[in-house]
Amino acid sequence: MSHSEIRIELVTSDGLWANFRHFIQKNDSQDLSQFQALGLLFLMLDAVTEFDEAMGDYSKLSFKSILMNDGWDESVVRRLLSAAGWQERLYVSWSALTQQEHKAARDLDYSLFQNYWPDLEFCQHDWDAKVLLWSKHCPPEAQRAVHH
Repeated sequence: MSHSEIRIELVTSDGLWANFRHFIQKNDSQDLSQFQALGLLFLMLDAVTEFDEAMGDYSKLSFKSILMNDGWDESVVRRLLSAAGWQERLYVSWSALTQQEHKAARDLDYSLFQNYWPDLEFCQHDWDAKVLLWSKHCPPEAQRAVHH
């Protein structure tokens, strides 16, 4: 992710719960940008599933619980979880956030702060147009599940 290694490891497990922590080489960006926080959640979701495929459902419930506790609408959370692949995750996440959150994500200095997404495409000048074009080709139920 953006030229930095991210390592996620199991800290403890009692068979029902697992605690993971992540290690990065740059400053953490998740508290400065909801977009980056979503990227980290997706990384954790994938890491837990990769660590133990049987924990995939648990990791999805954790993802949902974290976002619901932060006040996210359940339909948006379901849409985020249903996104297929990183590109769709990027589009859905960006669509679910406000212009203020877009600015916060773009304004971070990624030479200092961790980018939890595969690239910095969201910083490009034509990114919003790409997301808008994508959203126009989404099924209606997907469009209703994200805020603009």
